[in-house]
Amino acid sequence: MFSRLQSTIVILIWLLFLTAKLIECNKKPKLLDLPIDSQSMIDISHVILCNAVQGTQPIHFEWTKNGNQINNNHTTTKNWKIDSNDNFSMLTIPRLNQYDSGVYKCIARNAFGFDSTTTKLRVQGKDCYLFVFRQFIVYFCVVVYTGFYNIIYLLLKMMFSLKFCFICSIAWWNIVDSSNAAKPILQNLPESIELVANRTHVILCTMISGSQPVFFEWSKNGRKISKSDPYKLVIEENFSALTLKELTQNDSAIYTCLAKNAFGQDQTSTKLLIKGIYFVFIIINFFDQKVALLSSLNLNSDFDFFHY
Repeated sequence: MFSRLQSTIVILIWLLFLTAKLIECNKKPKLLDLPIDSQSMIDISHVILCNAVQGTQPIHFEWTKNGNQINNNHTTTKNWKIDSNDNFSMLTIPRLNQYDSGVYKCIARNAFGFDSTTTKLRVQGKDCYLFVFRQFIVYFCVVVYTGFYNIIYLLLKMMFSLKFCFICSIAWWNIVDSSNAAKPILQNLPESIELVANRTHVILCTMISGSQPVFFEWSKNGRKISKSDPYKLVIEENFSALTLKELTQNDSAIYTCLAKNAFGQDQTSTKLLIKGIYFVFIIINFFDQKVALLSSLNLNSDFDFFHY
């Protein structure tokens, strides 16, 4: 048998364990804020990542653009892709055009409430020839309606449009040429993020502009992260994602994303702080291993309370 003091210690430990479990219960989702403004270039892929830093499971994610829900019609006709997990959701637009500019909102819901975060996406670039084609249709309709005596008016307008297109094309190619000779520019990561232990978190590093090819690297507290490390790395043409699963105190660190090409480099960092009652997790590990804790309390190993 064990003494009254030992019994009290066991009860207190069990109460602390239950308290730690209740901390995560009955909580509505809390989302990591998206950047207020984001920008990207036409004809490249773009990813928006929505992270839930806390909340009781299950959590369901929704996406809207300019107040309209993004549904299956967008994912089939526009080839958009939505990947959702327990703690995050990722919206991928494979090839941007000027009509993809807008306000995007991510909404996370569970049984205890909801939270949302928005970002305004600006797609840079203008299709000058589309503008000229529309002008031609308008002028052609005017000629058909009013008669051929306005053909001179049509020709003058078309000459103006072609001149405008020529100027627009030169300006556009100058922009493209300058971007093709530019170092990468990255979207800034949040300065710091507080997370709860035992969750999955994704850090997304997005390139705003810069010439290809671009090479991404990740580091933790200044040490380069390699494929042998227990993290999942996804590297695409314009972005890279680092996934951390089952967060522990050891994951608290400064994570840096570095993008470089032949013309220079850029980097952005974020500090992760993993919160939790870590001595409770240590006790749980002692329970799982059936060592250390029992011997420190001088309890009989046949006590069925600690057996599974």
